[in-house]
Amino acid sequence: MNSEQFRLIAAAGKGRDIAEFQGELSIFYETGYGGPPWCLTEDDVETRGRDALHILESGDHLTVYNADETVRWQGLIELRKLNPTDMGAAGFRDWMEMFLPSRRGGKRIGPFRGTLLRMV
Repeated sequence: MNSEQFRLIAAAGKGRDIAEFQGELSIFYETGYGGPPWCLTEDDVETRGRDALHILESGDHLTVYNADETVRWQGLIELRKLNPTDMGAAGFRDWMEMFLPSRRGGKRIGPFRGTLLRMV
């Protein structure tokens, strides 16, 4: 599903609005937090701290971009209790690489940027 299809579904649903956030993908964790760790930290200069943190939820639409701004992955988020990294076409290694900066062959991979669409 691409972002336009997501927008059409939201409009056809209950006339729900869509919030759009752009930023860097990362993992969120703190003592006592038991939810999914996948998040997007918003770029908006008016938003700071926790207000800039958007933890992915089932039903969100995420588009992940490569450094050259081509689409690396996009789709509807479906978090599963037993395997929160099962994101369809993205394998475990790809999913982790999108959210955790790493090195491969001496080259830094990530952090990746993304656009998050959420029905509100």
